[in-house]
Amino acid sequence: MKLKKTTKRLIIRPLDKNDYKAWLDANTKSLPPQNPWDIKKKEKNKLTKKEFLKIIKFHKKNLKEDEAYHFALFLKKNGSYIGIMSLMSVTRNIFQNAFLGYFIFNNHWRQGYAKEAGMAILKIAFNELNLHRVEAAINPKNKPSIALANSLGLTKKYLSRKHLYTDKKWNDFMIYAATSEEFGIKWKAVKKA
Repeated sequence: MKLKKTTKRLIIRPLDKNDYKAWLDANTKSLPPQNPWDIKKKEKNKLTKKEFLKIIKFHKKNLKEDEAYHFALFLKKNGSYIGIMSLMSVTRNIFQNAFLGYFIFNNHWRQGYAKEAGMAILKIAFNELNLHRVEAAINPKNKPSIALANSLGLTKKYLSRKHLYTDKKWNDFMIYAATSEEFGIKWKAVKKA
């Protein structure tokens, strides 16, 4: 299975232990949070090599157990780490579904990187991971994420009431989704050995 993609401007792959410096630089050079959905800067004690290796270990465990696939986004031109996209909550059997999650460090916003990475991740989802459906749960007020979902070809399906527990309360989220067929990829059941 190929979990590395190269696009016009990006290298997309799982993080590895040699990425610590790029990860540290990204976490220390981003701007203060720009909106309610922006990630908060990590505390210095969470930016150690030991903490980074815990993240790598967690990502590898998710991958091994087919629960989630995390993809680091690096700029081709200089190797800068600019964010991450994940296919999470992978469900197999009769569902063959995952949720798309993402963040781009805010000093790299509005340059089309999320769309470029998202298109590559959807191809991995449908071609390499043999998923049939990818969903994104988006806060209805998060206009940038809604615009990204639309640009990726995900369509609004429904409002899920009290869908996620965030900010110490249950919040409604819009569910956007796309199937492999909508991307021109015929889904095939995989026979287990």
